[in-house]
Amino acid sequence: MIVKMDDSVLLVYVLLVHVLLVHVLCVCCTLVAQHMHTTHAHITHNTYTHNTQVYADEAVPVPRPEHWGGYLVRPERVEFWQGRPSRLHDRLVYERGDDGGWKIVRLSP
Repeated sequence: MIVKMDDSVLLVYVLLVHVLLVHVLCVCCTLVAQHMHTTHAHITHNTYTHNTQVYADEAVPVPRPEHWGGYLVRPERVEFWQGRPSRLHDRLVYERGDDGGWKIVRLSP
């Protein structure tokens, strides 16, 4: 199941899990539109250096486009498969129960 994350959930996720990484990536993304052509690498580097100074304080939010968001993938069923030369493969399925826990089932090869 894939559930669209609302901004409040996305913000909490970003803050708790990826604060530094997202901050650095957002600073990089403020450089130029990624589809734009550039012939001068030093301009991109200078812009990056400037933006890392402007947004050095992680408390200062880096602006992000409104269309940026995220999706939370909530698997209902996951199968792990390990092949064997005998073709008697080992297959385990994890299925989410009604209580939110996981039930493990072994499948035939």
